Amino acid sequence: MKTIFKLGLSGAQGSGKTTLAKAFSERTGIPYFDADVRGILKRNGFDCRADMSLPEYIDMQETVCRELFNSYPDHSFITDRTPVDVISYTLAYIPPTISLAKSAVNPRPMRAGI
Repeated sequence: MKTIFKLGLSGAQGSGKTTLAKAFSERTGIPYFDADVRGILKRNGFDCRADMSLPEYIDMQETVCRELFNSYPDHSFITDRTPVDVISYTLAYIPPTISLAKSAVNPRPMRAGI
C-alpha cells in the first residue's frame, strides 16, 4: 500500500505559505495543490471586499471551507490554504464592513484572553 502524504500550511496572508509550499513541492516531488480561494469566491458569487452582514460573511467562509475540503485530491499533495485558515479567519477577524446591526446574529461577549 502506497503512503499518501497530505500537508496543508496555515498562516496569515503574506506569511510565505505559498512560497514554502511550492519550494517543498519542487524539492520533494510531492505535487503542489493550488487551493484557489479567489476562484472559489468567484464561482460562488462572493466579493470578500463587499459590505455584508455577519450571516453573509459566515456563509462565504463556510462555502470556502467546504469547497476546500471537498477539492483536495486523493493522492499526496502540499497546499497553502486549509479549512483551519478559514475557520481561524472567521473566528478571529470580522472586517469592519460587517455590520452587527444588519445581522440576525446576537454575538456573545468574548471572555478575556480570547
